Amino acid sequence: ALGELGGRSAADALRRHIARQSSLSEREQRTRRLLSREMLLALLKADPNEATVREVILTVQQVSDFDQECFVSRVADIPKARIPDEIKKLFYKSVLLGITSVKPPSSYGAGRAAALLGQMGGHEAGEILSQIALNSPAGNRKQTATSALGTIKDYDSVPTLIAVLESPNASKGTAAKALGTIADRRAVPVLKDTLRSGNLPLQDRLWIAAALAHMDED
Repeated sequence: ALGELGGRSAADALRRHIARQSSLSEREQRTRRLLSREMLLALLKADPNEATVREVILTVQQVSDFDQECFVSRVADIPKARIPDEIKKLFYKSVLLGITSVKPPSSYGAGRAAALLGQMGGHEAGEILSQIALNSPAGNRKQTATSALGTIKDYDSVPTLIAVLESPNASKGTAAKALGTIADRRAVPVLKDTLRSGNLPLQDRLWIAAALAHMDED
């Protein structure tokens, strides 16, 4: 109800309750995990801005991978009338990148956040995913962002995916799978060159071959 009411007073009340939760013992926190999750969701609805996203992420990063994935999914279910799309995109980006070095973002939560950005589509979501696919030092973050680029709408992700395919220490198979889904023939020469380069794991070679076959190439 406080989340639906919104405003500074409701948000401050929720922040006080969340602060009390953090002072509980670990065992007590486990028993109240569901209540904490609902209060964090309510806080995002009551005061949807960048500062609130940071507050929420700092808490969410401390929970289990499964709980983080569930929380990301719950945020996606809230109508944009309560949490605007730009705040959701910022939230998903923060989940993907993490905002502290205390605990890296979970692989489950990051994968769900990347997929949701891909579903939202648009230039801003595409830029976020491209940045992570090209620059993230964490391999699993690069992989989830690369995969999501294969599904995103209203954004030309082919140049990014080709750059990922050509970069060292990248998941060639993930990039090839995404390019095969898009089926843009600009990728054909690079896919063929990558396949000829050798020293690729069998799974990567199969994804490249599948992408080429999807574009009617031998």
